[in-house]
Amino acid sequence: MLTFGYRKDSAKSATLDAASTRQDFSGLYPVLWDVTYAGYGKTQTGINRNLGIVVRPLKWLSAFYNHSTSFDLNVGRFDPFGNEIVGAGGKGKDYGVRFDLWRDKISLRVNKYENTLGPQNATNQINDPARNIIYNIEARVLTLDLHAAQ
Repeated sequence: MLTFGYRKDSAKSATLDAASTRQDFSGLYPVLWDVTYAGYGKTQTGINRNLGIVVRPLKWLSAFYNHSTSFDLNVGRFDPFGNEIVGAGGKGKDYGVRFDLWRDKISLRVNKYENTLGPQNATNQINDPARNIIYNIEARVLTLDLHAAQ
């Protein structure tokens, strides 16, 4: 059996209008609803491919191989200068054999998986503690600045 998959993803993110995030005459920063967005950035495009094969030469023996490439779009992350961070790409291989023994009462599968991912610029984990570190540092500095001004 042969398998093949192909998907092309494209997306672009809006950037903050830097002028709308500056302190006003009172020294306060704007609230969220006063912040505006500038135009959309460049479109990011990536391709995901998957190619696999399963061979069953005997009723109780299967061999398989799968090769894939992937691209994760940026999930709205920016560097300290406001430039959008590009998505990450990767490659993977999965191969092995399966033995169906004693009239399919027991299956034994042995396989190996190899993958590479890089650069790891984007993350799709919602609760990732390392996500958007610069934003968290800036928020903390602004909070301390606000408390020091009082």
